[in-house]
Amino acid sequence: MPIKALRLLGLSFSLYMLNACASLGDKVVALKDIPYAVSSKAQKLDLYLPDHKSGPYPLLIFIHGGRFESGSKSDIDSQLLGLEKGYAVASLNYRLSDEATFPAQVHDVKAAVKFLRKNSSSYRLKPGRFAAWGEGAGGNLAAMLGSTANNKNFYDNSLGNQDISDKIQAVVNWYGPIFFADMDAQFRALNIDSAYTVNEEESPESRYLGAVVGTKAATNKVKVSSPQSYINKNMAPIMIQHGTKDHYVPYIQSKIYVGKLRKVLGNKRVVYNLIDQAGHEDSDFSEPENLEQVFGFLDRHLKK
Repeated sequence: MPIKALRLLGLSFSLYMLNACASLGDKVVALKDIPYAVSSKAQKLDLYLPDHKSGPYPLLIFIHGGRFESGSKSDIDSQLLGLEKGYAVASLNYRLSDEATFPAQVHDVKAAVKFLRKNSSSYRLKPGRFAAWGEGAGGNLAAMLGSTANNKNFYDNSLGNQDISDKIQAVVNWYGPIFFADMDAQFRALNIDSAYTVNEEESPESRYLGAVVGTKAATNKVKVSSPQSYINKNMAPIMIQHGTKDHYVPYIQSKIYVGKLRKVLGNKRVVYNLIDQAGHEDSDFSEPENLEQVFGFLDRHLKK
């Protein structure tokens, strides 16, 4: 069944995707609500393995969106196709902005990577073949993971496994915000009506930072929460996809970020696809032809 039809029918896409992995039959192993840290009830993940016995597998780590204030690991969908392609797939919860502000969310996703690497033998994972795939806010966090490997400024040792690397080997960023302070002006320049104003007290980005975007109090927080502040030659290869009709994150955010990335990493390690007429969380991203591009990128960097 086409993905657009599934969404129109209101069906559970993640359940559909698990059932659609026909070549695996009933071999898929789903391990739910694994705690990767214990300071918050949110610090849990689900892990899916293609079968009970084989491996080890490269790992795709899904980071959900929701503007840092909502969403769940159960929002996973297209990423589950990785099971048919020989990947293990993890999906994370992390502390949302009503519980904790930045950088707690970065701490959490790093803690999850560390936990999974520490336990890679038990879960039959390849510890040097991890990728992060995020949507929206999760795209921001995936990009932060890719560019801040082993950066002690983003460590919270109370979350455990402090001696384990949090380095990942590839990033897929679907329409993630990059630099919050520019978003309102960019929407105006693109003549696109934004879903809300970022530079105000109750915006999701202001609540995430614990300071109003656009004010002096938020200036440094905007900078240190931006993946573009950490671009370096050793960071993970990255694929970025964004739609031209996104009303939540202006696509120019990704375009500017890609330009900065390519100056340091070159063209081969930075893949950028601008999807014409696609909105935020549009089903176009999950169409088979697009997913073939995404998994092609992941295969190049995780299966070489």
